[in-house]
Amino acid sequence: MGAPEAGVVEAPVLAARAEIDRVPAPPTPHAPADPDAIRTRTAVIGWPAARNNFTRTVPVVGPHEEPSTRSRRDPVAWESVRRHTEKRDPLSHLSEYQDAFECIRLERDEQGILLVTLHREGKSLRWGRDSHLEISKAWGLIASDPDNRVVILTGTGEDFLRFEYGTFGPPITGGSSHGHSAQSWDPVMAAEHNLMTDQLSVPVPVISAVNGPCPVHADIPLLADIVLAAPTASFADESHFWTLGTVPGDGVHVVWPNLLGPNRGRYFLLAGSHIHADEALRLGLVGEVVEADGLLDRAYELARKIAGYPAMNVRYTRDLLTRRLRRTMQEELDYGLALQGLAYVAKAERMRDAGEHVDG
Repeated sequence: MGAPEAGVVEAPVLAARAEIDRVPAPPTPHAPADPDAIRTRTAVIGWPAARNNFTRTVPVVGPHEEPSTRSRRDPVAWESVRRHTEKRDPLSHLSEYQDAFECIRLERDEQGILLVTLHREGKSLRWGRDSHLEISKAWGLIASDPDNRVVILTGTGEDFLRFEYGTFGPPITGGSSHGHSAQSWDPVMAAEHNLMTDQLSVPVPVISAVNGPCPVHADIPLLADIVLAAPTASFADESHFWTLGTVPGDGVHVVWPNLLGPNRGRYFLLAGSHIHADEALRLGLVGEVVEADGLLDRAYELARKIAGYPAMNVRYTRDLLTRRLRRTMQEELDYGLALQGLAYVAKAERMRDAGEHVDG
């Protein structure tokens, strides 16, 4: 894809850069109070960058940041985000983030169709803290890459995603684990927020090719504009209320009632339903059920048709069709995350008081 047309890009990019240049936030404990210390700027994600509703707060590394703080981040993807922000450039490019992830394989063809494949060493991806953070970060970079024309999301092996209880960290033993203190929940809440909002901020159509069961965060493939499913695909929410007694506040409380309707959505989250491919088609969760060996071929057939239309028309159509869901997510997501975090902290306190352990 060549450079976007003049008049379509320049104004939004200028607006985004003006947003990035806003007044820096107060200093952090890791930096002294001077203009060169760590600052927080607001980077608008999307293409054209200024048109989307979502913004992401990106810490910018200053000269006084402690090396230990920097080393705890995903170095490649973080460095890409940092460079773009310091250069006042909200855009990213595939060559700078393609190899930044361990559980995401990224490939783009000459039409600008980006294939996003979730995997764990070439097998089905087991959902965990690392994959959660990587997918959250990847959506933001994908959203800000102007050369992506259509995105296809799929899994590897027999499952789209796998879920095993206890994969988010060690038990609580008097310290804190995943989200089990207010301090530890804060970065989890930020990652959950970005996971939902950055996916919806991708300014081009997204096609999901669900190759198998998705028992956790099934909202990720179902937030796509077109959802294709293999006959073995199924959708569930095993990481929240029915299985673990956890408040379903990380975006599933927005997605499922919107997709299934209020009553069926609440039933799904409270009663631990599993929706298989044929029923998902009947309920309107998926657009087509396609045999596994033709699933990606069908996804590419649709993607090539979409990518053949003028880029501006494609972006504006995506913007229009996701507008209501983006607005609802913006209004409801953080409240749900706050309640989920309070419940995590309360559970940890009860377990500590009883001298027990709780898995993260």
